[in-house]
Amino acid sequence: MSIAELPNSVFEDAPLSCVFHSAQDNLYDVGKIVGLSMHHCHVESQAEVTPGMTLSLFVVLPTKRRALVLDEALVTWVRTEEFGVRLKTIPGEDAAYLESYLAGHKVDAGLC
Repeated sequence: MSIAELPNSVFEDAPLSCVFHSAQDNLYDVGKIVGLSMHHCHVESQAEVTPGMTLSLFVVLPTKRRALVLDEALVTWVRTEEFGVRLKTIPGEDAAYLESYLAGHKVDAGLC
């Protein structure tokens, strides 16, 4: 399912744990997601990432038995110990779960 087909909701309650990796850049690290929508993600981490990197994010949501897999997450901006990514695709089951989760935690819509 493409991101264009998914609704735009933003979650900014408590941070969510995540692990991310980039095989291309030999990077494996952890972070906290402090802003999340079906299109974007705002991550706090001490990892050294640069705009243009593509990451795979593994996000741990409460009540989910496994991590959501957000492949092809493109790093769009970087500041000290935080960065933003654009989410390209979310697998069907994960997209449905994330959409439902965000609907229960919706705040004002906007970009992360």
